[in-house]
Amino acid sequence: MSNVEKLLTNAKELMTQSRLNQAINMCTAAIQEEPANSNIYRLLGEVAYLMENKNLAIASYLSALHIEIAKIEHYGLTEQTQPMYDQIPDEMKKDLPVVGAFLLFYDTNTLRNLAHAVADYDENAVNSEEQLQLFKQLYRHQLMQNQEGFQALLNENNWTEKEYNENEESFYIPIGKELAEAWVRWDQLESLDVGRLYFGTEPASKEEKPKEEDKDLESVNRLYSMLFSQLLQYVDQDSVQKEYNAMLTGEKVTMNGKTEVYEHSLLQKIASLTGKQGLLLELLKELIRTKTSYSTDELDAKLAKSEEDSLTTYNQVIPMLKQMYKGSEQQRIDALERDYKLYSFTNSLLMDLTMMLNDNEALLTRLAIVSPRNERECDSTILRVLFK
Repeated sequence: MSNVEKLLTNAKELMTQSRLNQAINMCTAAIQEEPANSNIYRLLGEVAYLMENKNLAIASYLSALHIEIAKIEHYGLTEQTQPMYDQIPDEMKKDLPVVGAFLLFYDTNTLRNLAHAVADYDENAVNSEEQLQLFKQLYRHQLMQNQEGFQALLNENNWTEKEYNENEESFYIPIGKELAEAWVRWDQLESLDVGRLYFGTEPASKEEKPKEEDKDLESVNRLYSMLFSQLLQYVDQDSVQKEYNAMLTGEKVTMNGKTEVYEHSLLQKIASLTGKQGLLLELLKELIRTKTSYSTDELDAKLAKSEEDSLTTYNQVIPMLKQMYKGSEQQRIDALERDYKLYSFTNSLLMDLTMMLNDNEALLTRLAIVSPRNERECDSTILRVLFK
């Protein structure tokens, strides 16, 4: 047994014991000895999946496929691979990006693993499809070689192992093939430097028609952070400094009264500011996506409605907010004052940017480049189509 084989055997054993960091170390050591061994990357992908490191798992499975396909492109078909290639129908051969891509019809286990790495960590898909949660649990039991847990879960859901395998093959393998076709670096098969090609960056998805409406929370948060990275280039610096000084000195906090009343007032105002901030973020998304603007009256009406809605529902929000603020009475109030100042400052900046986008078409066009629609999203666009 070679040293690499020993490392992989040890890695598999460690994986079944949930000693995943050590298993990763074994795979890494094996890669250093044989960087073009596709079996190492397949195992690395399985360990990464169990660690819930989606990007590492995806990169590993793509690397395994890349290596096998690249070898065929370099060395040509052999006595073992020629018959496999010949069995592919001619009409399918025409659609292959390269001759070696025929392996996508055979290496179905890697395709299945790739699909699981993507689908099982798409929270929207898993949360909306109960069966996907079951597939995920069964698949994890298989990777851990937990036959007892695997069989118990099958029995609980009145499935046979054959039925499970058939469902896996019909659902995950086609998805894996679709993803591999989109993400393998077909134009760089002359290189086996998979570390450079696949690790450290997310694969780009196929071109797709943009969605008319984007309500994905992750996209909102990403847009929010990107807008703020550019915000200070455009807002009035004197205005920003004034707001910032007010935040530091506490000029915005002028409420008086009994301590419990003061604390409740702060909670109410934070709830109101949260609602307004949510609306501003939605307006910014719409402005950037559609490059349209609102009149001042329309903006005022939308903000007034948002504040009204937040005030009518703050009694429901306040109990949740209270759970966030622990400690003594003074500690809670200090934290509330801090957050109130920050929310006020943040909303002021958001409002400045919203107004500027309405008044400045050139700026709106420039900021359109940060729209989530134009970002590289490694899996969600393809998955949403496939899961329909």
